[in-house]
Amino acid sequence: MLKLALAAGVSALILSLMLKLVGTSVDDATRPSLLQLLKNTVLLGVAGYFVLNFIGLILRTFRYHILIKASGEENTPTLLHLGAVTGVRNMMVDLLPARIGELIYVALLNRGYQVSASNCLSSLSIAVVFDFIALGTIILLSGLILAIYGANALWLWSTFLAVFILVSIAVVGFTVILPKFSVLLSNCQFNNSILKGIQTLTAQLDQSVESCRKAGVFTSVFVLSVAIRSVKYGGLFLLFLAVASPAFPELSEASWEKILGALVGAEISASLPVPTLMSFGTYEAGGTLAFSALGFSEADSFLSLLGVHIWSQSIDYGLGLICFLIIILLFRSKNKSSSPLRSKALIASVGLFFLIGCFLFALQYRSNLKLGSSNAPPIGHSTLEENTQQLQTGLNGLSKNNVTGFVVWSSNRFGNHDILRMDLPSGEIQQVTTHPHTETWARISPDGAQLVFARSREPWVSQRNSVAWDVYIKDLKTNDETLISENASYPFWVKPNTIGFLQSGTSIQQYDLSTGEFLTTFQPGVNNSVPEGAPLSSPDIHPVTNETVFTTRQSAINLNTGFWGTGLWDGVQEVQGVLDGCELNWSGDGSKLYQVGHGGRQKTMFYQIDPATLVAEPLLDLPGEFSHEYWPEDSNDGRYLVFGASRGDHEHDTADYEIFLWEIGQPEADAFRLTFHSGNDNWPDIFIQ
Repeated sequence: MLKLALAAGVSALILSLMLKLVGTSVDDATRPSLLQLLKNTVLLGVAGYFVLNFIGLILRTFRYHILIKASGEENTPTLLHLGAVTGVRNMMVDLLPARIGELIYVALLNRGYQVSASNCLSSLSIAVVFDFIALGTIILLSGLILAIYGANALWLWSTFLAVFILVSIAVVGFTVILPKFSVLLSNCQFNNSILKGIQTLTAQLDQSVESCRKAGVFTSVFVLSVAIRSVKYGGLFLLFLAVASPAFPELSEASWEKILGALVGAEISASLPVPTLMSFGTYEAGGTLAFSALGFSEADSFLSLLGVHIWSQSIDYGLGLICFLIIILLFRSKNKSSSPLRSKALIASVGLFFLIGCFLFALQYRSNLKLGSSNAPPIGHSTLEENTQQLQTGLNGLSKNNVTGFVVWSSNRFGNHDILRMDLPSGEIQQVTTHPHTETWARISPDGAQLVFARSREPWVSQRNSVAWDVYIKDLKTNDETLISENASYPFWVKPNTIGFLQSGTSIQQYDLSTGEFLTTFQPGVNNSVPEGAPLSSPDIHPVTNETVFTTRQSAINLNTGFWGTGLWDGVQEVQGVLDGCELNWSGDGSKLYQVGHGGRQKTMFYQIDPATLVAEPLLDLPGEFSHEYWPEDSNDGRYLVFGASRGDHEHDTADYEIFLWEIGQPEADAFRLTFHSGNDNWPDIFIQ
């Protein structure tokens, strides 16, 4: 039971790291592209990498076994146990900068299998040196092949030169510096126990290396090293093609030597002593630099290499965890008399490790859930046939009140989220947009002639990601579209010739349609009390006073009753916390504020807020099964409120929300449904003529 708890704790810890990498290793603008890239990866190539990676694990195990035996070690582990140690080493090698994670190999063999530290270090060090010798050999052969065919590969020879220098330094270190340093230390008299230990270890390491040399195993080690490097780069080559070919054909169709050079550059860069986790960042930087020097797109190169890195690390950690379980389940200490696993201290340590691993996994899992769905919701089906009379009754009421106009919203009922339009009072629905990417946050201009909306930069982007979008304006008569700003979301109309939007998730900007000028209205930390870089959402600007409202973390606006809260900025410095909840926006005439707040039958309801006193009063909480309300928006004449509501499900762009219309001030029960579809309908707006 104790062993299983330890294994589960380690598994949870590793899974939490991988979740963090997939969810937060890139910025918000790049994350959807990465998720699409991982989703579209050719799994046959991933399987090929796995097979070659496993073959490489076996070859490394044989190489370590040869080196440990040649050093004269009496406690050489069996191939099964040594293979398990090698798998854990492969998992941990890139966890710390400069490949320090490789020392787990020494720790496991020395403490778990009583292999002397000098023989552990010598087998590891010699293997590393021969890895570089094998790499240099592969690059040299590649260069010669290209030279025979008359190809220019100066960059490949440059890589060979760098590897040759590293190998030369390592060889000189083992054959010249280490023996002389060992003799120098042996002639010294140390009283300090640490210095004596270094003296002894150095002498033993020198002796171990010399024993391997005399045993004549270096030829076998060299052949195995070339085979190890060949299967490694063969697997990475297959994995790169699997990742790049669906999205970046130009990269996947590059010649083999260019891809090899980039992969080698990425690995060398990952070995640098730069403080990164699992070499993320340094690996991509080295490979991207190589690809860009060859004329390929930096952005495409970075994403492809990041995809390769995530897939390879996932497989390496998967094999490593299996090997770790083998060590835990099969290892038997030679010292049967002592039972450390039964000690209270060890039990407490394992229990604590298990709890920490589970806590970190739960934390990362929750964090990734907050990033929103990684897939578009199902299209759903129409439910209008059985609700025709209900819709017609509501539309007839509009007709009696001489209400003419239209409602727009975002819906996935035609395959992806498009902007739809329903004319009032006819109820006729038509598509305003038909782009293959997601479109949402549609807002109608004050004169009803234009529409501002956001379009995702990838086919699917969760609305929880407020960066990976572009803001467009669409002329509803000519259907012409104009790009206003990239990496922007939550667009809205400030006044007839001015729109506002959220730029890069943290800056509220205005755009003047007549002059084409941009103006930053609000940015956290700039002439205001909100912390710099605080995330914002659902902003709105008063058409006359320029007072700005937004949603952010409550800690940023001195509210502490929940996670999200709304704030109002007076345009000078003071930011006032308004209410816990979200989606605070001005009424069309700027006389009041509407907000989604807590309470209500299904945890939400609408409030009306006096901007002078910030006193909030309940406005609407629907009766019936649809009472989880969001996105209140009043009509341009102030008579009607259009909004969405679900049966309690919350996720804005995947749950079954329906669009409702309510004449402000009338009984709550008079609000009626405009849409009847099991897909997702969200972020409506209304214009009354």
